[in-house]
Amino acid sequence: MSAQTKRIYTAIDLGASSGRHIAGLFDGARLDLAETYRFGNAAVPMAGHLYWDLPHLWQQIGLGLRKTAEAYPGQVATVAV
Repeated sequence: MSAQTKRIYTAIDLGASSGRHIAGLFDGARLDLAETYRFGNAAVPMAGHLYWDLPHLWQQIGLGLRKTAEAYPGQVATVAV
């Protein structure tokens, strides 16, 4: 498989202070990783507790998926969170 026909396996990592999209580029024999998008993840206070800001995370996940699709048009095979 050439670099143009690699399948892209996308992983979304949601951490305590940031999140990121990682593209796993697999050519049938070798797996290379590339970060395609990174974003902040700050807790928000509510009723005396801290919670993840789910609307913000949802927005950032969508934006990162679009950026990954733009970087690898027609190659994204899967997405996992």
